[in-house]
Amino acid sequence: MSELLDSVLSYAVQDSQVTFDESSGTQPVYFIRTGDLCKIDEIVVATRSGTALPTLDYLSILSRVVVFDVGSDKASADLTIIDDNIVEDLESFTIGILSPYTQDVAETTVNIEDNDVVGHAGFQKATYSAVESSGAVILTVIVDSSITPTTIEIQAVDDRGTAIGGIDFTPIRTTIDFSASDTSKTFSVPILDDGETEDDETFTVAIVSTTSGVASGLTEVIVTIVDDDQPTGGISSNIIIWIVSGSVTVVFILLVIGISVCVYVIRNGTNRTTASSIPPPREQLQMSLFNQAYTQSRMYLPNQYPESYYKA
Repeated sequence: MSELLDSVLSYAVQDSQVTFDESSGTQPVYFIRTGDLCKIDEIVVATRSGTALPTLDYLSILSRVVVFDVGSDKASADLTIIDDNIVEDLESFTIGILSPYTQDVAETTVNIEDNDVVGHAGFQKATYSAVESSGAVILTVIVDSSITPTTIEIQAVDDRGTAIGGIDFTPIRTTIDFSASDTSKTFSVPILDDGETEDDETFTVAIVSTTSGVASGLTEVIVTIVDDDQPTGGISSNIIIWIVSGSVTVVFILLVIGISVCVYVIRNGTNRTTASSIPPPREQLQMSLFNQAYTQSRMYLPNQYPESYYKA
């Protein structure tokens, strides 16, 4: 009689397979027991990775005690599903009974159903530029309406450029909120004018994350800071040579500007000037210095030299 009353307990999972949405958070998985329910009992459970990975897709359980209360044939263990904002296929892992040993179904397959939308979020163009004295560069981010509302995180860094954060620009890490009706928004990165004559410099701006959808396409862009500082000292020297041959007068104006050398050629009849190459930001400076040199050269030119000339 005592042997009949003291029936052997057995344990199993309630479901051989369950499916949770990626955004479902914490969800219970149930275990059942059969036999003598007149006492408190416990089992030990653990998870095992599959195509879903611990810390990325779910929080792993190395060893957890699950308690059956008196009179209850069911107990549960909570699983935490992680929403990773990555478009992916169905992923799975398992949770099972470690002890005591059971011959019944001891493992549940947990499927994670992806909830991320395939949508576009990226910069409007691949490169941006701003003159150093402008104070800021304006960038535009565009998104598909299928993923709005969303929040996009942006950062500007100097780890892959020649510009130095804090000296040439202000590094930022900020967020941009898109409502359901928004498809594009602009933001700015401060540009610092260091007052030094230098080559153009670059830094990168990247999309770090989105709260919905996937950053795709132009997720990282290069920003060029165009230097517009004038070399100190102005014209350190200039040499003017004019040659008269019949009715043709040719004037060579050699300007030494800082460490750059510009050669201007003024030819009577064709009214032409040419100059050595200097980066575009210094074009205005070139012409200013050219005008100075031309004015100075007038005192050496014969009266027949034309008043008009063409600026390259």
